[in-house]
Amino acid sequence: MALPPQKAAEPAVALTRRELDIALLIANGLSDKQIAQRLGISHLTARKHRANLQNKVGVSNSCALVFELIAAGCLPHADPEPVNYVEASNQRASLTVM
Repeated sequence: MALPPQKAAEPAVALTRRELDIALLIANGLSDKQIAQRLGISHLTARKHRANLQNKVGVSNSCALVFELIAAGCLPHADPEPVNYVEASNQRASLTVM
């Protein structure tokens, strides 16, 4: 007996378009002032958006906010490019100082 196809999981947190914009910028490491400048809003408004997002998700800092939004499927998860530390170390060792 075949199982019916599963639907994609709905995100546990529903974000408005503006909240998603703010969340993506927070995830990219932008400060409230940088977010404000990017979106053409006051830095106090950007700060309020961040606080509202944190309250909505139930966290107390930006790192936890991004983590929870990724876990809930609200933000895309991008794996960073793997770093070959041995190769990077060898490249640094081969540099000469003049």
